[in-house]
Amino acid sequence: MAITEKPTSDIGKELWLQLFPWPKAESNKYTRGHAVVVGGPLETCGAAKLVGISALKIAAGLVTILAPDEDAKRNYIASGNVNALMWGTHAELHDYLSDQHVTSIVVGPGLGVGDFQRQLIDIIVDSNKPVLMDADALVKPHVSTHSIITPHEGEFARLFPDLTGSREDRALKAAEMTGSVVVLKGSKTIIASPDRRIFVNATATPWLATAGSGDVLSGMIGGLIASGMPYYEAAIAGVYVHSKAGMMAGPGLIADDLVQQISTVLRELSLDHQHHI
Repeated sequence: MAITEKPTSDIGKELWLQLFPWPKAESNKYTRGHAVVVGGPLETCGAAKLVGISALKIAAGLVTILAPDEDAKRNYIASGNVNALMWGTHAELHDYLSDQHVTSIVVGPGLGVGDFQRQLIDIIVDSNKPVLMDADALVKPHVSTHSIITPHEGEFARLFPDLTGSREDRALKAAEMTGSVVVLKGSKTIIASPDRRIFVNATATPWLATAGSGDVLSGMIGGLIASGMPYYEAAIAGVYVHSKAGMMAGPGLIADDLVQQISTVLRELSLDHQHHI
């Protein structure tokens, strides 16, 4: 088991930089991956939009947001001008799950909690699509080798009430139990894999403690796995970019500021990548 607390150092980047899904000369929007975000009611649609635009910014070639119904979809579109996003409804979920061009699903942010939502989550997990589960999707543990879960400490305690030990120990145990990569968010975010790899991010700014910050992180990781990056490395890379974007945005940041900083972080990473090839 290896633990590092310097994810923004050159040593930390060596774990994933060469696996980052940089576009190639022959790439197009279809080859870069299609992420689908399962949204909730209008009053929480901002969460799904933050997820969607973050996934596009970091890696995915296409992102579709699924609203609960046609009325909600029209209101989603009217409530904000994000022209690069595509739109659908929950009724089309089965079509997207059976579409080989859809390469990741993000579910939970702004979704809501209830029997219908739990059924949606079960259907998504059972589809074997790569999936990131956050927020309202974290209502029960799922055993899945094709997923990433991103709980904060309270959500983690609700999911795994019987786990004891240090945060690192508990994250590793949860990863082994579920088969999923676990991103245990906090001032020191922990990324743990089922094969007992572990990474600790100790450099995040406290200004990241703001509404929508976690949605941006979910979108970035979901976009990276949509583009084919391995789950564990995608989680570390997403946490890295999230932390760097937070430090660049600085005091007073809101989630929208993080989205705007993604391109700046990617420009820096691209230069590092060129130096290593």
